[in-house]
Amino acid sequence: MWGKYYQLLLNFTCALAIAASAAAVSPIFNPPKKLALPPLAMQQEEGIRRKVSMHTNHSVDDGTIEDLLERSGCDYKIMLVDENAHEYGPLAPVTEFVRSWKLKNVGTCKIENSQLVYIGGQRMKGESSDMTSLDLDETKEYSVSSTAPFFAGDYKSIWLIRYIDHEGQTKYLYPELFIDVNVDGEIPLDKLIVISLDEQMLYAFEDGELKFNYFIRSGMYGYETPITPLGDVYQIYIKYDKTDMNGYALGEGYEYYIEDVPWTMYFYESYAIHGAPWLLGKEYLLGSPGSHGCINLLPGQAKIVYDWANVGDPVLVVDQLSDMLDYFPDQ
Repeated sequence: MWGKYYQLLLNFTCALAIAASAAAVSPIFNPPKKLALPPLAMQQEEGIRRKVSMHTNHSVDDGTIEDLLERSGCDYKIMLVDENAHEYGPLAPVTEFVRSWKLKNVGTCKIENSQLVYIGGQRMKGESSDMTSLDLDETKEYSVSSTAPFFAGDYKSIWLIRYIDHEGQTKYLYPELFIDVNVDGEIPLDKLIVISLDEQMLYAFEDGELKFNYFIRSGMYGYETPITPLGDVYQIYIKYDKTDMNGYALGEGYEYYIEDVPWTMYFYESYAIHGAPWLLGKEYLLGSPGSHGCINLLPGQAKIVYDWANVGDPVLVVDQLSDMLDYFPDQ
């Protein structure tokens, strides 16, 4: 009996061997040259291929996943090719000028959403350049329009290229780019208004002598009156004997509208020196911050300043009165 079962088992083993041999030579059973990736791996590979095609000029139709991963690691680099130096020599105060640099993309990826931005030094009213892209090996000119400072001296501002990398991160590219300016000569300071935020005081100077000074109420926390950038100067650009004002009180949840604000002089964007009738009877509030950014004075004192000052007169907003000396580098 055992012999019978042995013979059946032998026959079955032979059949398996024959089937395995047939499978080895049959094209139907040939193993694929490349195993199919599991769904997640396929998604990862497709994502890498898309990323590479978006940010490089490399072909992504062929190549292993390792090749693609290596290509997806972008190396962002720029090279300064040329710059326009100030061939015209020293600048007169408040002269408008343009500084330009030619930059070349010498990295491995296209540089998206790049712009020249201010980093430090004296800004000289320079604004960031327009957003642009820089293809591989492309050279492009970046420019900054600036204004020479009000006072004589040497000034420098520092700029960098800011861009968005292929992962959506904001980053910066070196080298640093500099604007160096020598201002020769001065605009006569017949009149000068200095606002000291620490002392909460407005000082009016005429021909270098203190004419008068008054306590003020400057911008409160969250609405701080902006300090004049070093090397720059604010100027009164329009005057109204009365005007309407409105705005939104951040964090307080309401809009405000005030009619007939008296003796108003705008000196920087929406910031003004003006009378504040709402302080009458509350004079104790003067000498401490509390406005939405403007410089508040009692109406009678605001009229004295208004009648004395002219459009074009310079205004310095400083932390402390002694800081005004920093605005006169050659004095």
